[in-house]
Amino acid sequence: MKYVIYYTLFAFTLLMAQSRVPEEFNEGVKYMELGEYELAAKYFQDAINKNPKLAPAWFNLAVAYDITGQDSLAIICYQKAAKLDPEDPDPWIYLAQLYQRHDNPRLAINAYENAISRKPNDAKLLNSLAIAYDQIGRYKDALSAINNAIKIDSQYISAKINKIIILNHLQVYDSAIYFVKNSLKNTAKTLYHGHNSLTHTIKRRITKTHQKLSILPLIYIHHWALLITIKV
Repeated sequence: MKYVIYYTLFAFTLLMAQSRVPEEFNEGVKYMELGEYELAAKYFQDAINKNPKLAPAWFNLAVAYDITGQDSLAIICYQKAAKLDPEDPDPWIYLAQLYQRHDNPRLAINAYENAISRKPNDAKLLNSLAIAYDQIGRYKDALSAINNAIKIDSQYISAKINKIIILNHLQVYDSAIYFVKNSLKNTAKTLYHGHNSLTHTIKRRITKTHQKLSILPLIYIHHWALLITIKV
Protein backbone atom coordinates (compact mmCIF):
# COMPACT_ATOMS: atom_id res chain seq x y z
CA MET A 1 0.00 0.00 0.00
CA LYS A 2 1.28 3.45 -0.90
CA TYR A 3 0.94 6.54 1.26
CA VAL A 4 1.07 10.21 0.44
CA ILE A 5 1.84 12.50 3.34
CA TYR A 6 1.02 16.19 3.31
CA TYR A 7 2.10 18.62 6.00
CA THR A 8 0.51 22.03 6.52
CA LEU A 9 1.22 24.42 9.38
CA PHE A 10 -1.53 26.47 11.08
CA ALA A 11 -2.41 28.43 14.17
CA PHE A 12 -5.54 28.82 16.28
CA THR A 13 -6.48 30.52 19.54
CA LEU A 14 -6.52 28.40 22.69
CA LEU A 15 -9.78 28.63 24.58
CA MET A 16 -8.08 29.04 27.91
CA ALA A 17 -6.07 31.64 29.78
CA GLN A 18 -2.52 31.89 28.45
CA SER A 19 -1.25 31.63 32.02
CA ARG A 20 -2.44 28.02 32.13
CA VAL A 21 -0.39 27.06 29.09
CA PRO A 22 3.13 26.03 30.12
CA GLU A 23 6.00 27.52 28.17
CA GLU A 24 7.01 23.98 27.25
CA PHE A 25 3.87 23.77 25.12
CA ASN A 26 4.97 26.73 22.99
CA GLU A 27 8.44 25.21 22.68
CA GLY A 28 6.86 21.99 21.48
CA VAL A 29 4.91 23.86 18.81
CA LYS A 30 8.10 25.59 17.69
CA TYR A 31 9.95 22.32 17.24
CA MET A 32 6.99 20.72 15.47
CA GLU A 33 7.10 23.54 12.96
CA LEU A 34 10.83 22.91 12.52
CA GLY A 35 10.23 19.23 11.93
CA GLU A 36 12.01 18.20 15.14
CA TYR A 37 9.26 15.83 16.19
CA GLU A 38 11.11 13.83 18.84
CA LEU A 39 12.24 17.01 20.57
CA ALA A 40 8.73 18.44 20.23
CA ALA A 41 7.33 15.32 21.89
CA LYS A 42 9.62 15.86 24.86
CA TYR A 43 8.35 19.41 25.34
CA PHE A 44 4.71 18.41 24.97
CA GLN A 45 5.25 15.71 27.59
CA ASP A 46 6.80 18.30 29.90
CA ALA A 47 3.79 20.55 29.31
CA ILE A 48 1.45 17.69 30.18
CA ASN A 49 3.39 17.03 33.38
CA LYS A 50 2.62 20.62 34.39
CA ASN A 51 -0.97 20.64 33.12
CA PRO A 52 -2.33 17.10 32.60
CA LYS A 53 -5.69 18.44 31.39
CA LEU A 54 -4.25 20.43 28.49
CA ALA A 55 -5.97 18.67 25.59
CA PRO A 56 -3.97 20.39 22.80
CA ALA A 57 -0.73 19.15 24.36
CA TRP A 58 -2.03 15.58 24.36
CA PHE A 59 -3.14 16.00 20.76
CA ASN A 60 0.17 17.46 19.62
CA LEU A 61 2.06 14.74 21.46
CA ALA A 62 -0.06 12.20 19.56
CA VAL A 63 0.80 13.96 16.29
CA ALA A 64 4.51 13.81 17.09
CA TYR A 65 4.28 10.11 17.90
CA ASP A 66 2.17 9.50 14.78
CA ILE A 67 4.65 11.19 12.48
CA THR A 68 7.58 9.27 13.98
CA GLY A 69 5.84 5.92 13.68
CA GLN A 70 5.15 5.36 17.38
CA ASP A 71 1.60 4.32 16.70
CA SER A 72 0.74 2.68 20.03
CA LEU A 73 1.72 5.82 21.91
CA ALA A 74 -0.10 7.99 19.34
CA ILE A 75 -3.32 6.03 19.88
CA ILE A 76 -3.12 6.47 23.66
CA CYS A 77 -2.58 10.22 23.30
CA TYR A 78 -5.31 10.71 20.68
CA GLN A 79 -7.73 8.90 22.98
CA LYS A 80 -6.67 11.08 25.91
CA ALA A 81 -7.13 14.24 23.84
CA ALA A 82 -10.60 13.06 22.79
CA LYS A 83 -11.55 12.42 26.41
CA LEU A 84 -10.35 15.84 27.55
CA ASP A 85 -12.09 17.68 24.70
CA PRO A 86 -15.21 15.64 23.83
CA GLU A 87 -16.45 18.13 21.23
CA ASP A 88 -13.30 18.01 19.12
CA PRO A 89 -13.61 15.68 16.09
CA ASP A 90 -9.91 15.82 15.23
CA PRO A 91 -8.60 13.06 17.54
CA TRP A 92 -11.20 10.68 16.14
CA ILE A 93 -10.35 11.63 12.56
CA TYR A 94 -6.68 10.98 13.08
CA LEU A 95 -7.33 7.75 14.95
CA ALA A 96 -9.39 6.58 11.99
CA GLN A 97 -6.59 7.58 9.65
CA LEU A 98 -4.07 5.65 11.71
CA TYR A 99 -6.26 2.54 11.81
CA GLN A 100 -6.78 2.71 8.05
CA ARG A 101 -3.04 2.83 7.48
CA HIS A 102 -2.79 -0.40 9.44
CA ASP A 103 -5.63 -2.07 7.51
CA ASN A 104 -7.97 -2.16 10.48
CA PRO A 105 -11.24 -0.88 9.01
CA ARG A 106 -13.36 -2.00 11.97
CA LEU A 107 -11.54 0.28 14.39
CA ALA A 108 -11.46 2.97 11.70
CA ILE A 109 -15.25 2.75 11.41
CA ASN A 110 -15.70 3.36 15.12
CA ALA A 111 -13.38 6.36 14.97
CA TYR A 112 -15.02 7.78 11.83
CA GLU A 113 -18.48 7.40 13.38
CA ASN A 114 -17.31 9.32 16.44
CA ALA A 115 -15.81 12.03 14.23
CA ILE A 116 -18.97 12.32 12.12
CA SER A 117 -21.17 12.59 15.20
CA ARG A 118 -19.18 15.73 15.99
CA LYS A 119 -18.83 16.93 12.39
CA PRO A 120 -21.90 15.58 10.57
CA ASN A 121 -21.73 17.62 7.38
CA ASP A 122 -18.24 16.63 6.27
CA ALA A 123 -18.51 14.83 2.92
CA LYS A 124 -14.91 13.65 3.05
CA LEU A 125 -15.42 11.91 6.38
CA LEU A 126 -18.53 10.21 5.06
CA ASN A 127 -16.62 9.11 1.96
CA SER A 128 -13.92 7.56 4.13
CA LEU A 129 -16.51 5.90 6.35
CA ALA A 130 -18.12 4.40 3.25
CA ILE A 131 -14.75 3.01 2.17
CA ALA A 132 -14.21 1.39 5.56
CA TYR A 133 -17.71 -0.13 5.50
CA ASP A 134 -17.06 -1.45 2.01
CA GLN A 135 -13.79 -3.05 3.09
CA ILE A 136 -15.58 -5.29 5.59
CA GLY A 137 -18.53 -6.09 3.34
CA ARG A 138 -21.10 -3.74 4.91
CA TYR A 139 -22.17 -2.60 1.47
CA LYS A 140 -25.58 -1.20 2.40
CA ASP A 141 -24.03 0.94 5.13
CA ALA A 142 -21.35 1.98 2.65
CA LEU A 143 -23.99 3.04 0.13
CA SER A 144 -25.87 5.05 2.75
CA ALA A 145 -22.69 6.87 3.81
CA ILE A 146 -21.61 7.58 0.24
CA ASN A 147 -25.07 8.87 -0.68
CA ASN A 148 -24.88 11.27 2.27
CA ALA A 149 -21.45 12.44 1.12
CA ILE A 150 -22.78 13.14 -2.38
CA LYS A 151 -25.85 14.87 -0.95
CA ILE A 152 -23.57 17.24 0.96
CA ASP A 153 -21.19 17.78 -1.97
CA SER A 154 -22.76 17.03 -5.33
CA GLN A 155 -19.45 17.73 -7.11
CA TYR A 156 -17.41 15.27 -5.06
CA ILE A 157 -16.02 13.08 -7.85
CA SER A 158 -14.22 10.65 -5.54
CA ALA A 159 -17.46 9.86 -3.72
CA LYS A 160 -19.26 9.32 -7.02
CA ILE A 161 -16.58 6.92 -8.19
CA ASN A 162 -16.72 5.06 -4.91
CA LYS A 163 -20.51 4.83 -5.24
CA ILE A 164 -20.07 2.96 -8.52
CA ILE A 165 -17.71 0.52 -6.81
CA ILE A 166 -20.16 -0.03 -3.95
CA LEU A 167 -23.08 -0.55 -6.34
CA ASN A 168 -21.03 -3.19 -8.12
CA HIS A 169 -20.25 -4.89 -4.82
CA LEU A 170 -24.01 -4.91 -4.14
CA GLN A 171 -24.41 -6.50 -7.59
CA VAL A 172 -26.90 -3.86 -8.69
CA TYR A 173 -25.20 -3.42 -12.01
CA ASP A 174 -28.07 -1.64 -13.74
CA SER A 175 -28.02 1.02 -11.03
CA ALA A 176 -24.27 1.38 -11.41
CA ILE A 177 -24.57 1.84 -15.18
CA TYR A 178 -27.41 4.32 -14.76
CA PHE A 179 -25.40 6.31 -12.22
CA VAL A 180 -22.36 6.38 -14.52
CA LYS A 181 -24.43 7.64 -17.45
CA ASN A 182 -26.13 10.36 -15.44
CA SER A 183 -23.46 11.50 -13.01
CA LEU A 184 -20.05 10.84 -14.51
CA LYS A 185 -20.40 11.68 -18.18
CA ASN A 186 -17.41 13.97 -18.21
CA THR A 187 -15.20 12.36 -15.62
CA ALA A 188 -14.06 9.09 -17.20
CA LYS A 189 -10.48 10.29 -17.33
CA THR A 190 -10.43 10.80 -13.55
CA LEU A 191 -11.45 7.26 -12.64
CA TYR A 192 -7.91 5.95 -12.41
CA HIS A 193 -4.70 7.79 -11.80
CA GLY A 194 -1.33 6.71 -10.55
CA HIS A 195 -0.47 6.42 -6.88
CA ASN A 196 2.94 4.93 -7.53
CA SER A 197 5.17 7.41 -5.79
CA LEU A 198 5.68 8.48 -2.20
CA THR A 199 5.30 12.23 -2.05
CA HIS A 200 6.24 14.57 0.76
CA THR A 201 4.99 18.13 0.46
CA ILE A 202 5.47 20.88 3.02
CA LYS A 203 3.02 23.74 2.71
CA ARG A 204 4.17 26.88 4.42
CA ARG A 205 0.93 28.83 4.54
CA ILE A 206 -0.73 29.47 7.89
CA THR A 207 -3.86 27.34 8.05
CA LYS A 208 -4.97 24.45 10.19
CA THR A 209 -1.71 22.31 10.60
CA HIS A 210 -0.08 19.10 9.67
CA GLN A 211 -2.08 17.08 7.24
CA LYS A 212 -1.59 13.43 6.51
CA LEU A 213 -3.34 11.46 3.81
CA SER A 214 -3.16 7.73 3.44
CA ILE A 215 -3.89 6.48 -0.04
CA LEU A 216 -6.20 3.51 0.19
CA PRO A 217 -6.27 0.73 -2.44
CA LEU A 218 -6.28 2.04 -5.99
CA ILE A 219 -10.00 1.53 -6.55
CA TYR A 220 -10.70 4.13 -3.89
CA ILE A 221 -10.00 7.61 -5.13
CA HIS A 222 -9.22 10.21 -2.47
CA HIS A 223 -8.85 13.90 -3.24
CA TRP A 224 -8.34 15.08 0.32
CA ALA A 225 -6.03 14.84 3.27
CA LEU A 226 -7.07 14.14 6.80
CA LEU A 227 -5.90 16.87 9.08
CA ILE A 228 -3.19 16.26 11.55
CA THR A 229 -3.34 19.45 13.55
CA ILE A 230 -0.72 21.16 15.62
CA LYS A 231 -2.70 23.03 18.23
CA VAL A 232 -1.07 26.39 18.82
